[in-house]
Amino acid sequence: MRSGDRPFALDQTAQRRDPNMAMLFFYPRSHAAVFASATGQTIHDFIVSRTGTALLIGAVLAAPSRPPVVALEPFLAALLGDTAFTDEMKKYTGRLIRQVIEHLGGSFVRRSVKITVPSRYGSGSIYSFSSGFAVNHDDAAVAKVGKEVEWAAKLRG
Repeated sequence: MRSGDRPFALDQTAQRRDPNMAMLFFYPRSHAAVFASATGQTIHDFIVSRTGTALLIGAVLAAPSRPPVVALEPFLAALLGDTAFTDEMKKYTGRLIRQVIEHLGGSFVRRSVKITVPSRYGSGSIYSFSSGFAVNHDDAAVAKVGKEVEWAAKLRG
């Protein structure tokens, strides 16, 4: 088995909602039915997790001229298989990615950027963090975000 073929495991901490996503409320609009599905919820929960959020930030910073959706692809494939890559799920994933990146202080740059590596996605949008992150690293701010995560979790039931 080559090192790139090793299965990965996401521990409970990696799967938890990223503290910076505590106040994100996704607006599905035309994707409401997809968002309500089990597959849609799994995609949502992964993208707003610590791992999903870190992957998006890293992808935008490392390759700002390439769509960050490609960074999520192997994880979504491992979690959901082919069901994550229907046309509706791919559109929904793109909408969710945009809201997450904008919530973090990023901005939309361009859509329909061709993906040039092997991928189940043909194209995607690109983003920039040129104006900086909306993330605060102050200890007091981190403690406040922790309380907001607990509050948001209570609201969700």
